[in-house]
Amino acid sequence: MNEWLSGRGEGLCNVFVLHATAGVAIFELGAGSESDVEETVGRLLPRDDDLVSYRFAA
Repeated sequence: MNEWLSGRGEGLCNVFVLHATAGVAIFELGAGSESDVEETVGRLLPRDDDLVSYRFAA
C-alpha cells in the first residue's frame, strides 16, 4: 500500500477486503510500538494449535 500510494498526495483511500474472515488494521507504528502491538495481539490471540481445529485447511 505504501508503495502504491506514494506520490499520490493527500486524500482518502478505500480498502475493500474480499473475504469473510479477512480484516484490515490501520495504525501508526514507530518508537518501539511494534513490540507493544505484537505483545497485545499475543495476549488476545495466543497461538495454540490444539485450541482450534480447522475443517477447511487450504
